[in-house]
Amino acid sequence: MLSVTMTSLQTAESFAERRTIAGTLFLRRDGLMVLVASAYMIAPLVAALRGVQSDTWLAMVSGRTIVEHGLPSVNLLTVWGSGRPWVDQQWLAQLMLAGLAGLGGVRLVVLACSSFAAAAAVTALVFARRRGGSTRAVVWVGVAALELYVITAGNPRPQSLVYPLFVGLVLLISSDSRRPSRRVLLTLPS
Repeated sequence: MLSVTMTSLQTAESFAERRTIAGTLFLRRDGLMVLVASAYMIAPLVAALRGVQSDTWLAMVSGRTIVEHGLPSVNLLTVWGSGRPWVDQQWLAQLMLAGLAGLGGVRLVVLACSSFAAAAAVTALVFARRRGGSTRAVVWVGVAALELYVITAGNPRPQSLVYPLFVGLVLLISSDSRRPSRRVLLTLPS
């Protein structure tokens, strides 16, 4: 059946016909992966909508505090560390979350963090498939990792904004392992 589709793709006369046949071919070959990728796009949003955790609120309050008073050098937001010297390493992400909350409320924060998490997961799935992983292997690993990923990705927090950067780092290092180049030097600042 697949060879018939390839033949019809080669003999198709219009662009619309070729596009339809190519889409059918893709869904036959990678339909399960599309289903798993869809789960990765929906699951973090559904998990986050169940309830925003304390990390989210702390990040938004920290961002608002940075806007009002500048970068902190002393911990003022927790009981155990109150008054102790502190380097806020996540200040930029906290500013972004506070800005998103100011623009669209908590819903926009949840949507943005879920989108970052979904984009990272789907990119990783596509990359695994393009690097030679079979559809079956990518689907099985994707399904096995979904629940663990949603536990962390379903909680909007500063780390959510870094998931795509991490996937990009893995892509860069992996690409460099096959064809060494100077691009890998981009990882040094991290």
